[in-house]
Amino acid sequence: MNGTVKKSSVYIALFVLITFFAFASAVGANTFIFEKTVVEASETETSVAESANFSENAFKNNRATDAPRFGNITYDVDFSEGIMLRLNIEVFSDLTKLTTVSGEHVEPGNVTEEESFILTDGSLKPSTEGGSAGVYSLEVCYFDAITVVARNTAGVESEYSIDLKGFDRQGIIEYYNKFVAVRLERYSVEKGIELNAAFEALEIEFESGGVNENLTAAKRAVDSALSPSISVSVKNLSYSDNIPTGISISPLPFDGCDLIVGAGAALNVDDVNADAETVLERKRVAQGLSGYRNAVVAAFSLKLMTGDVENNLTSTAEIGLNLPIFAGIARIYRFEGGTMVPLRAEIEGNRMIFYTDALGEFYLVSERESSSPQADGVTIGGTFIPSSTLWIAGGIVAGVAVLAGGIALTVLIVRNKKSRRY
Repeated sequence: MNGTVKKSSVYIALFVLITFFAFASAVGANTFIFEKTVVEASETETSVAESANFSENAFKNNRATDAPRFGNITYDVDFSEGIMLRLNIEVFSDLTKLTTVSGEHVEPGNVTEEESFILTDGSLKPSTEGGSAGVYSLEVCYFDAITVVARNTAGVESEYSIDLKGFDRQGIIEYYNKFVAVRLERYSVEKGIELNAAFEALEIEFESGGVNENLTAAKRAVDSALSPSISVSVKNLSYSDNIPTGISISPLPFDGCDLIVGAGAALNVDDVNADAETVLERKRVAQGLSGYRNAVVAAFSLKLMTGDVENNLTSTAEIGLNLPIFAGIARIYRFEGGTMVPLRAEIEGNRMIFYTDALGEFYLVSERESSSPQADGVTIGGTFIPSSTLWIAGGIVAGVAVLAGGIALTVLIVRNKKSRRY
């Protein structure tokens, strides 16, 4: 029995002891958790503060390293605006303002020069309100290469190097000078539109860079539209016997006349505007100057016209005509200020090509024989005197002189005889 009580007491004591330790453990555990929570809360507050400090420092560091960046690059060629080859580049500074955008290039002698870019488009938006962006432009036709340098208010700069050797810069300069020299008043409205379109197409090819078939074709189109020569039609206003057949004129150099390109210029062929007696006299003068004995002379006038407006030559024109079928040799003269001016001419077969720097009255002298026009006589006062006539006249003069000498000698002898008689 006692043994049973003792056992029960032991069990009760053990139960109480276990319950106490269990309660103590629970209270200790709760106390630990509370402290840990406080500590964790404290650490969390510190982390938030540190995080805030870190963000501020990071923002400052970002401002200090806000390097400008570059975007798209394009090129402009616009002769009408005086632009030969303009480089356009997008520049961004996301957190600070851009201060300068410049271009560095190397001149002969290894000297580095700096050019300032110009802001040509300020509509670009930076990623933050504190930044700035824009399109900056610079004429670069005379540079082999250029380094773009962008700087901002944070004192940071970025560079971007561009090679320009691929562009036909010499061609751009050449055709820009041609464009500047164009005198649109020398072109009809239609030809002026055609010329402008050709230049615009060429500018697009220049902008694309490189040299290719398209660029070559565009250059040819401009050269053709510029009309280095002007074709002239021939308009016969008379078909009289005085006028040679087959008159033609070679295309005139653009700078060799005052014609309007595309206006329909014509060489008017007509009779000489003078009375018949005056024309006949001038024909005699031309024949006398030619030295031809058996000559036929044609007289005609030439005028360069655009509608009712008479134009002038400022250089030499090349004019062709047919010679008479019988002609073996020929010469041509231009009547100017009362004088017959001999003109340079070439004869091939039955056709003559002559060269003149003015238009007006012309006299074509053709010889029926192919003998030399200068060997058998002389021209005196505009009249040709054959050598046979000169020989006859000389013989007469000589005979008269001999006869006169003989008479004088006879008279002298008679006088001498009479003087001796007395």
